[in-house]
Amino acid sequence: MIDYDGAVERGEPIPTSTEGYAPPERRGEPNRERDKATERFDIYLLGTTLAHAAGLDMLDDDSRWLLYGGEDEHARGKQRIKEFGYGPILTTIISSCLAEPSRRLGSVGAVQTDLGRARDNALLSELLT
Repeated sequence: MIDYDGAVERGEPIPTSTEGYAPPERRGEPNRERDKATERFDIYLLGTTLAHAAGLDMLDDDSRWLLYGGEDEHARGKQRIKEFGYGPILTTIISSCLAEPSRRLGSVGAVQTDLGRARDNALLSELLT
């Protein structure tokens, strides 16, 4: 997956990114995540794409900031995603991808593993009903 607006080599500064997909930034305050392209920046982009694919229109700024915030704010943001009726695994994957960097899933492999769990859980639920 490539955000062509922000595609750069790993470790390079990210000059621009598609609005609504990159980690939030406050006007007048630089976003430190744009200083250097990392896998966690890519995971944030993946999280917004997953949210959009799951039927959530672009998350509003308030929800994005809640998910990106501290523990209490993140829990409130996660609750907003949960209200759409997705299972706990998918809700956790999306909200974990959209967390601030130190709390975000650390690798694309971790996201892939969790998505596999969500798929397996959905298949099991289908078989049991």
